[in-house]
Amino acid sequence: MPKTTKKFLRIRAKARIRAQGPEDELEDEEDENENEVAAQDEESQPATEEPQPTDNAASELRKIQIVAYTGGTMIVEGWPLPVVVDLDGLEIPTSSLPIRYAHDEYAGIGHTTNIAIEGNEIVANAVVSRDTEYSRDFLSSIENGFPWKASVGLEVVEYREIPDGAEVEVNGQSFTGPLYVVDLAVLREISIVDVPADIGTSVVAAKAARRVEIVKRILGKYPHLAERAIQENWSTKKCQLAAIRASRPSSQVVHAFDASLDTTEVLTAAVMLRAGGSVAKSVEKKFAPRIVDAASKYRNLGLLQLARECLRMEGHRVDPYSSPTDVIRAAFSVRSFPNLLRESAYRILVSTYETMPPTCLRVARVVETTNFMPHTLARLNAFAQFERVPPNGSIAQERIGDTGWQVKVDTYGRLFTITHQDVINDDLGAFLAIPQEAARGAIIALENLFWSTIVANPGNFFSTANANVVTGAPLTIPNLDRAVERMLAQTDQFGQPVFVKPSFLVVPVGLKATAENLFSAVTIVIAGNSDRTLPVTNAYAGQFEPVVTQYLPTNGANSTWYLVADPATTPAFAVAFLRGQETPIIEEVQPSPQFLGYSVRAYWYFGVALLDHRAAVRATP
Repeated sequence: MPKTTKKFLRIRAKARIRAQGPEDELEDEEDENENEVAAQDEESQPATEEPQPTDNAASELRKIQIVAYTGGTMIVEGWPLPVVVDLDGLEIPTSSLPIRYAHDEYAGIGHTTNIAIEGNEIVANAVVSRDTEYSRDFLSSIENGFPWKASVGLEVVEYREIPDGAEVEVNGQSFTGPLYVVDLAVLREISIVDVPADIGTSVVAAKAARRVEIVKRILGKYPHLAERAIQENWSTKKCQLAAIRASRPSSQVVHAFDASLDTTEVLTAAVMLRAGGSVAKSVEKKFAPRIVDAASKYRNLGLLQLARECLRMEGHRVDPYSSPTDVIRAAFSVRSFPNLLRESAYRILVSTYETMPPTCLRVARVVETTNFMPHTLARLNAFAQFERVPPNGSIAQERIGDTGWQVKVDTYGRLFTITHQDVINDDLGAFLAIPQEAARGAIIALENLFWSTIVANPGNFFSTANANVVTGAPLTIPNLDRAVERMLAQTDQFGQPVFVKPSFLVVPVGLKATAENLFSAVTIVIAGNSDRTLPVTNAYAGQFEPVVTQYLPTNGANSTWYLVADPATTPAFAVAFLRGQETPIIEEVQPSPQFLGYSVRAYWYFGVALLDHRAAVRATP
């Protein structure tokens, strides 16, 4: 069900802002094909219109045009999931809304003169009508080339959460949860800021709008070239030459992308299909059917072919005789190829991680820290038994406070490289191995830290004093009885029961079969008084879910085992992640000058701690 709220949503959107005034003409590119374009003299200049004379003083104000939102997902401060604003539900109460600096009502810059929704975009015309230190700084910084961005302030009336894996169509686009969809909202103001959320937006001076129109008309089929032409202030002639080159057929076999599809997503899905195994199987769950269908045509491309595809889709013509080194160097100079490698690596890492989740997370409570300082977990300081409320209505207060349980996160990571030889050999397998090995390495690091802490038993967590150890206890029904009794008998400092009960039976690999048999078998067979064996009902069938880990010492039937309570109710252990990042991070890095190749680093912030000794029992043979 949609949620109704009056929450104020500030969406910060990237914008490129240019000063209004004469545009600088770039030198026309010298090319053997110049004779193919009969460019008129007036079109050899940047496409701008001369200002018309007017008697209206207001029209002399500095004008800007803003594309404030392009209908996609955004990461918005204060919202834990990506946000999409449904433009069909956006109310624009007036054409004249304030333009502010950083959403500060006392930092005015100007006002809008017209606001409209065109396609999937919020478009506004505005003037710098305020004479404040902020408006003066804004105009001065534009002249200096500062890359201002834009932010729209929305009053959210109704929104809904889209669960993980669910698909929703908004603004003519398909999105996959988890995310929020803002169904109803009111536009209240637009601000000038420097932190983007929607990188597809733009802001240009009004005088440059005509030039932008001309550029888009010439290079409309090649959006990446059009964006570059606007940024670099190409002349009309240069735009026409670029369009001719981009339209020429290539001697290479090329694949035609459906213009309605996100080409980076298609190639990302193709790389994941190439990875095979569980990663390939996850593609259908993570991408829309049309993306998967298109990606299947590209699953056999190598690194060089992917680089060529990225260059082609950005409007660059690649000479079929170019050396592999030149192709890779050119591909890394555009945005799509590095983005493709980064997105593919992250998705493969996450997919690999999901196929082998750490066993420790089944028996530990996951907590979040905000920094690298020791984080203290809080709970009730004393027994919170209800007391009779006297006639005066005074209810006894119980305070939440420090317990002494602390957890601290550290950084764990590795640097991975692909050699120049792997790149030249078009070895995509070398690249695919990096995120898969990174996921495995991250899991090993977390498991090692967690289970080695359990075995080391710091602070005598498992001890006779804590009444959470059983000795002389191989894993049998009678010894399981003893361990269960120990946990059920735990009390608080006032001698009251804590109502903790076991949920997991943690064993090393040497006790795997025994633990699974105790969990699933309805009856078990024990020795009788003679040579006969007698079936006995298993009272613990289905009660204690087995957790088998390779990180506990194993000695066959003489191995140590543990009973652990549900961490959601009474946690014996904790695993902490910095700012809730529960999967490793992978990103490209610049290699050292002496290294020729491609490098990425994978890292993860986590820590472990022992919490409530009453929620676990250790049994030793």
